[in-house]
Amino acid sequence: MRAPRSREGIRAAGVAVAITGLSVALLVPKASDADAASATKCTGKVPSVMLDPGLEATKHISGTFHNNGTGPVECAGPVLGKTPTGPGVFTHDAGKFEGSCAKGGKGVFTLTFRIPTKNGTVELVNTGPFTFGALQGGVVGGEYSGNAERGSFSVLPKKGDCVTSPITELAVDFKMTLK
Repeated sequence: MRAPRSREGIRAAGVAVAITGLSVALLVPKASDADAASATKCTGKVPSVMLDPGLEATKHISGTFHNNGTGPVECAGPVLGKTPTGPGVFTHDAGKFEGSCAKGGKGVFTLTFRIPTKNGTVELVNTGPFTFGALQGGVVGGEYSGNAERGSFSVLPKKGDCVTSPITELAVDFKMTLK
């Protein structure tokens, strides 16, 4: 039969177990961390997105949006298993939104872009929900997650300012991670 341990001995053993557990947790990567580290990162711009009706300061608005032209997209890694040979282009950005400049809001989107590869052009279509925050310092930020990618965006009003007139045109910058 073993002799009972002192409080100091039990405390030291508990600290040793905790440190060992922490060391193991830090050394063994989580599957989601490994997936995130290897996922392809992309950036892009849609220079002109039209809102109908425009986003207002405090009045809750429900409306639609669509891109007015195309914008560049670059990916640092494979897109649908194929290596890009250069920058691609956003061809479609449309959806529905609801909210206000003061409180932010939410919506749904469809975003399409094409990337050139040595095996031909790859087209990626992403659909899903997004949220956006209140207008701060002339910029709105938000996040989205769709079937093919997730990411964040920032929006700079091009027509309207949400103070003297509704925002009816935006420029959008994207940062995304392909799924």
